[in-house]
Amino acid sequence: MEAPSTETIFQEFKDEGLIVLGAGSDWGQPYSCRQWATKFDLTYPLINDSDYNLFYEFAWDGSSQPGVQYYVPMNIILDHNMVVRYRDYGFSESAVKKEIKELIEEMPTVSVAPEVSEMITPSEIELFDVYPNPFNPSTTISFSLFEQTMADVVVYNSLGGEVARLASGRHFEAGRHQLRWDAGDLPSGVYLIRLETSRSSKTTKAILLR
Repeated sequence: MEAPSTETIFQEFKDEGLIVLGAGSDWGQPYSCRQWATKFDLTYPLINDSDYNLFYEFAWDGSSQPGVQYYVPMNIILDHNMVVRYRDYGFSESAVKKEIKELIEEMPTVSVAPEVSEMITPSEIELFDVYPNPFNPSTTISFSLFEQTMADVVVYNSLGGEVARLASGRHFEAGRHQLRWDAGDLPSGVYLIRLETSRSSKTTKAILLR
């Protein structure tokens, strides 16, 4: 079964930056995406692609009528620049793992700020997953501060370049806050959102999918 195998792959590589998305419109079973995830205890998101947007973008190779191969699992691996590095019908767990390992070895190490262990106090701030994610063109960034403080909220691309500054030395009261980020004309890709105060910092990921 490709769904449980994909979950296994996700658990193996998630700490190394792997992001997994499942997409489909008809599973050949009477399940919705949510029911499918529940049945197989999946922790990665499933996207309802009833309009075939992702299918046309990444899976369909034009060799027959659109949708004919849709019931055959298509495995696609994108690098941090959203370039297709692997695509194949059927499911080979060993082949997918091999490709992921090779891609991780090729990818540059990205650091968006110096690592200063003395600055990190996890209990002082909390940065939640953005919603929606993937998104197009805007998403909401939520975070909590356990005391009033000055904070920066900055968005970086996958190479560590700054693309947006949503807050710079802004005063926030203690409590939960939300900021809206509109990606404008930025290309599809993985972006890093960093929340930083004078004593703590947290980073989360967002996927812009045009």
